Amino acid sequence: MYSLRSKPSLIEYLSYNLNFLSILVGPCSHYKDYIDFIEGRHVQRRLSGSNTGQNGYDKVPEPSPMAAVTRKLLICGVCMVLFLTLTKAFPITYNVDSHFVNEAPFLTRLAYAFFSIQAARPKFYFAWTLADAINNAAGYGFKGVDEAGQVSWDLISNISIWEIETATSFKKFIDNWNIQTGVWLKTVCYDRAPRYPTALTFILSALWHGVYPGYYFTFITAIPITLAARAVSTIITAVPITLAARAVSTIITAVPITLAARAVSTIITAVPITLAARAVSTIITAIPITLAARAVSTIITAIPITLAARAVRKNVRQYFLSSYPLKLVYDVVTWAATQLCICYTVMPFLLLAVGPTMQYYRSMYFHIHIISILTVIVLSQSHKPRGSSSNGTKPGPYDPHPQAQPQLQPSNNNVKRK
Repeated sequence: MYSLRSKPSLIEYLSYNLNFLSILVGPCSHYKDYIDFIEGRHVQRRLSGSNTGQNGYDKVPEPSPMAAVTRKLLICGVCMVLFLTLTKAFPITYNVDSHFVNEAPFLTRLAYAFFSIQAARPKFYFAWTLADAINNAAGYGFKGVDEAGQVSWDLISNISIWEIETATSFKKFIDNWNIQTGVWLKTVCYDRAPRYPTALTFILSALWHGVYPGYYFTFITAIPITLAARAVSTIITAVPITLAARAVSTIITAVPITLAARAVSTIITAVPITLAARAVSTIITAIPITLAARAVSTIITAIPITLAARAVRKNVRQYFLSSYPLKLVYDVVTWAATQLCICYTVMPFLLLAVGPTMQYYRSMYFHIHIISILTVIVLSQSHKPRGSSSNGTKPGPYDPHPQAQPQLQPSNNNVKRK
């Protein structure tokens, strides 16, 4: 659908990469969508599905983006006010304040981390929503018309605020955060990687963001969280309820220190040499050697976290769908767990430096790392689904691409004529 039949000219290439609408904060978009917009056929093609004509204004009147732009500018205003007020009330740096770390109880520090991360999000919401509104105001970003005749201008939207704030899984959160960059990462890395697509995609995302150490801690820590979620989800759907209950009981009450030692030993010795070599090579070329060593260590401890999260969701969720109260309890618990995992994971992204990051992780006792690693190891040892592969190939449903949204059909029958 987005493949090119001819090589773009130099001016087209430079226009796509340096265009005024997306050069600062994005969003990314497909070249074919962009060139359709520049040549005046973006809206018409999505309305009528016709490839003939340059502008096509004689066929279907172009819908106005006024409503979409107004709504997004209002969201920007709210986000700006929230950021200016909440950021001062909950500064991120207070998470690593020595007096706060030494005097405040663990639960207090955990709660403050949650509120400080929540207070930091509006600045991202503001930037991406404003960029989206600017593109819409220029006539770019028309997605189509749904079955109810509603016009959508979210083709290149980079964020879904409601989906983020109500996310009940790690995957759902990242699917709706920086959406267009996720599409790009999926296209250039995840879909093309022959082995370990999740790990390589997160590493590429860290390199894409820049050289601040905090970026690497964030995205490398996200690897094991995603894998852990996958692992838990797989087990829960593949075994009976009684076995799931036993597994949960075993994890909560029966994991001895010796198992933790085995887990560390297994992780250190079982990571394939090819992945380690790629990770070390990639990191060393982008950041100082000392940081590379720390990053490699983080990768080794973080991969099972992602597996554990996946496994838990796949194996447990189905047992809470029989009634509304059970489903509500499940959603509340998974929402809280997701938000706390996100806070723990993205804190280095905001702290940026190695020292504050390690100080924060030590103050949190590395609990998310430890829980995720143990979850992956225990669940992988207790159950292996039929047909599963341990060779590191693509593990299944996860990808950094946003979840499928209702299809918007290009039609000229549902749009009100001016």
